[in-house]
Amino acid sequence: MPAAVTLPPLPDRPLRVRIPGSNLSHRLLAGFGFLVLIGLMVASAIFVAPTLVTDWQIRDTAQPVLASRVDGSCRSKLFINTCTVNLTGGKIPNVVSRDVTYVFADAHSGDYSVEVMADPQHPEWLTTDMALDKLPSRIITLGIFWLLMIAGLIAVARGMLAKRGLKRTMESWDGQRLRAVPLELVSVNGSTGISNWKVKAPGETGKGRAWALPANARPFFIGEGTILGVTGPQGGLVAPMDYGLTWIDLTDEERAAIGRAIHPHTAETVPVPPGSPATA
Repeated sequence: MPAAVTLPPLPDRPLRVRIPGSNLSHRLLAGFGFLVLIGLMVASAIFVAPTLVTDWQIRDTAQPVLASRVDGSCRSKLFINTCTVNLTGGKIPNVVSRDVTYVFADAHSGDYSVEVMADPQHPEWLTTDMALDKLPSRIITLGIFWLLMIAGLIAVARGMLAKRGLKRTMESWDGQRLRAVPLELVSVNGSTGISNWKVKAPGETGKGRAWALPANARPFFIGEGTILGVTGPQGGLVAPMDYGLTWIDLTDEERAAIGRAIHPHTAETVPVPPGSPATA
């Protein structure tokens, strides 16, 4: 809980708040990541899943194929093996060819020895004895992969929707009188191009709300471990304020008055730089 502090009075007039999010490169990266996850799922559905389905159907009826040929290779990373192979079987003029991709978990080292297999009722469904032996592992590996991809998509989508929800809430405050609220600054973590603030409002439970902000953002402290926040007339969301009070459309005189109220001994003021989000 924030310690007892003296809150600066906000002007008794309608105000607007605009908190910038992370920079454009991070938003583009999030969108790109979303597309990459979708692309990986589509690729697995096109290149991996069809062979898995047909191998399951012929797992008990497959037989060795005469006059067969195997061209391809397998790559292993962290016990996950990916094999891309071209299979050929049969004699002219009944030659059958098929490109297959297998993905499975295996601690095997060295080359695999394989034999081309097929169901006499479906000679076009060429596969290998290794693929049939690894069928349970292939199913589990693909299932885990899809679960991870879905979890990633949900996480990215939730993040995007949460940011849009915060923006809409703050836009709903436009033209209303706002209230100052103390916020406990739980943590500040920075990375390239972004600063993550975690804050808690009075009475809020849990670990607090995280805000992804520009890397150069600085909080406006009103006490030890406590920063200034603002909320709408109905309460709810509390938005943190930056050191320059550039995220709220105050005049220079109003910013200076707040600075003197918080730092009376130093008469500190908070000049606003040009092009602040709230006044733009």
